[in-house]
Amino acid sequence: MDLQEVHPGAESWSHPSSRKKCRVCFTPEHETFIAEQLMDPEKFVALDGPGDRYTGQRLKMLFYANLAEAYNKKFGTSLIPVDIQGKIHQMKWSWITTYRIKCSSHHNSWTPSQWEDWIKGRCHFYSILTPALLHVVSNADDDLINGEQDDHDHDGDGEGGDTHGHPSGSRVIGGFLTDKDKNKAASSQTPSNEMDLLTMLKDLKDTSKIQREAEMEQTRREQMQFAERARAQQEDIRLEELRVQEATLRVEEARVREEEITKREAIQAEVEKSKNQIRMKELEIQHTNRVLLLEEARLRRAVLEMEKLKMSKMKENTLATE
Repeated sequence: MDLQEVHPGAESWSHPSSRKKCRVCFTPEHETFIAEQLMDPEKFVALDGPGDRYTGQRLKMLFYANLAEAYNKKFGTSLIPVDIQGKIHQMKWSWITTYRIKCSSHHNSWTPSQWEDWIKGRCHFYSILTPALLHVVSNADDDLINGEQDDHDHDGDGEGGDTHGHPSGSRVIGGFLTDKDKNKAASSQTPSNEMDLLTMLKDLKDTSKIQREAEMEQTRREQMQFAERARAQQEDIRLEELRVQEATLRVEEARVREEEITKREAIQAEVEKSKNQIRMKELEIQHTNRVLLLEEARLRRAVLEMEKLKMSKMKENTLATE
C-alpha cells in the first residue's frame, strides 16, 4: 500500500518536486529521531551538494542506507534509503516554509507563545533543525530568505532540474539555491565533501554502535536486575521457609506445653480427688467412732442398770429371808 505522509500544519504546502513524496507514514517520534541525526550543519551542506560524481552520490546513498538501518533497528520497520532521503527532503522544506512564514510580516502581532504553538503544530522538529539550517540559511541570498523564489518554483519541474527540483549544476544549501555557489559547485566537489560524508557515516556508525552498546548495557542491567530479583525472591522464599519452620516449632512447643499442663492438671485433679476421698473416709471413721462411743456409753448405762437391778433383787431376797 502506498501511504502518503502529510506533516501536521503543512497540508496546503507541497514542494514543486512532488515526484519525491514519502511513501510511508512517519510519527512525530520518527521525525524527531531523523532530525536529531541531522543537527550538524555540515551534514546538510554535504548531502545537498552536487551529486553528479559517482563517489559523492554513492556516499550520500550510503549515508541514507546507514540512517535507514539505524531507523529500522530502533523502530522495527523496514524502510529503504529512498524513504529516508525523501523524508529528509520533505522535513527540510517543511522547516524552510515555516521559517519563511515566521520571517514574513503577516503575523507580527502574534506573541512569542502564539508563534511557539503555531510552529509546534506546523513543524514540531523546527527547534531541532534550526541550529543546522539557520546556520546555512544565514549564507543564502536575502531575496531567497524573504521567500522570493518564484523562479525556483517554476524551475522545479523544468528540464535540467536535479532530483530535488533545482536547476542542474546549482548547489542547494539547507534547501535554498545560492547563486554565488552555482559556478563554484562544479569545481568545489573536492574530497572535503566526501570526507564530510565519510565523517557523517562514521558518526552514524558510531551512533549505531553506541545504541547497540547502550542496548547491550540495558540488557545486561536488566539481566542483572532479573538475577538480583531472582536472588531476592529465593532469599525471601528461604526466609519464609525459616519463618514457617519457626512457627511450626513454636506451635509444637505450645502443643507440648499444653499437653504437659493438661497432664499436670489431670494429676492434680486425681490428687485432689484422692484427698477428698481420704477426707470422706476420715469423716466416716470419725462418725463411726462417735457412734461406737455412744453405743459404748449406752452399754455402760445398761450394765449399770443391770447392776442396780441385781443389787435391788439381792436386797429384796435378803429381806425376804430375814
